[in-house]
Amino acid sequence: MNQPPPSLYDADEYYADNATGSRLSPALDGLLRLFDRGRVRAVVKNTGLATGKVLDVGAGDGKFLHFLQQLGWKVRGTTTSERSARAAKALFGLDLDVSEALDNQLPEAPFDLVTYWHVFEHLTEPTRHTSLWPALVGPGGFVVIFTALVVVSRSDNEAAGMSALVQGCGYGIGALGAPIMGALHEATGGWTVPLAMMVVVAVLYCVALLAAGAAARSRRA
Repeated sequence: MNQPPPSLYDADEYYADNATGSRLSPALDGLLRLFDRGRVRAVVKNTGLATGKVLDVGAGDGKFLHFLQQLGWKVRGTTTSERSARAAKALFGLDLDVSEALDNQLPEAPFDLVTYWHVFEHLTEPTRHTSLWPALVGPGGFVVIFTALVVVSRSDNEAAGMSALVQGCGYGIGALGAPIMGALHEATGGWTVPLAMMVVVAVLYCVALLAAGAAARSRRA
């Protein structure tokens, strides 16, 4: 049987190849934990589900599932990254299914909640997911998809155009990160300045995203 190609998310610049599986930088772990706690609160508030059974597609290192599990949820998750799966096991004892497909989750159905956090727009075959939703989601259940492009766009066409822009220009700009970090390290003789810059950029990104979301909500009001 042919082995699947290596995942983009197993690259050294994405997930650390260690037990913690830090995403992008250990300096961002605390911020990502805050985001996942916020997602849990938002899901519980907006669905009205205090507990249940959840499938998180693209679960990363399992923080979101871990916080739901603490509230009494039964949790399942998938990832395309061997590194993040190892981190989820080491950090939280979670066994993630390393696959983009959802076929392996059918025996575990039905789920009260299926979530995609910044994942759905990256699927290579999204129809393979949508076709399984009727079998995966139980009566009264929810499929939650979050992508910033949908939040700030005004139409499907605008979302598609923004997606092309982000994936083209965004990844091009992102590719400059490694050489810039290396140059800063060489210039300063340490990692303090490069990591501080990453934190500043992350904060600016969050502010810009919140501002874009607020502007989108005001247009729809």
